[in-house]
Amino acid sequence: MTENGTPRRGKALRATGIGCGAVLLLAVVGLVYVVADTPYPRVEPAVMAQRVSGNAQDAYAALGIARTVEPGFTDHSDNNTYGVGDCYGDGLLSGLQDKQVEGAYRLHQSWSVTGVGEEARPALGRLRDHLEATGWRVSAFGPVGRSEDLEVRANKGEYAISVEWEPKRARLRGHSGGECAQDPSWMGGAGVAYREPDLGRPPALRPASTVSG
Repeated sequence: MTENGTPRRGKALRATGIGCGAVLLLAVVGLVYVVADTPYPRVEPAVMAQRVSGNAQDAYAALGIARTVEPGFTDHSDNNTYGVGDCYGDGLLSGLQDKQVEGAYRLHQSWSVTGVGEEARPALGRLRDHLEATGWRVSAFGPVGRSEDLEVRANKGEYAISVEWEPKRARLRGHSGGECAQDPSWMGGAGVAYREPDLGRPPALRPASTVSG
């Protein structure tokens, strides 16, 4: 301190530096929390299943294939089932943290059907046109890499639709994916692991001519 009672410049600068450093640290911590720990919407799994299956049915009807895809798993060529995946954060740092969010889930419905020949080509075109007309962003339409397979892929927000035709196997494969969501029924707690929801079988996928509405 100088003779007139004012703090020496060096000490004042150090104090200022410490204060700024503390503020910066708090800002960074807050940013990490906001960016990496943004909660998912709270959605009951049964409600999410309705959304995912609704999208799957809408896409299947647009294809115009005169077949019904029954629920359940016969084999890898003919099936219609739900699946549940994990969620890993919802922010810019989630890839670095690689931390699973407990109580969160990502639901999807996958299906496949055989005996689909050349009618799949115009069917995929109809699906693309329908998705674009109903607000989906089509990200892929055409060959899969260098193979003979053809695909349509689209997104609407965090929801996804894809259908792929494998001509050598005369097989159509589809996928309807939902967004990550928090299960409201999960209470959490130390040592309590989240058990993925058991939703049973999805509804059958039916041709447009048999869908009421």
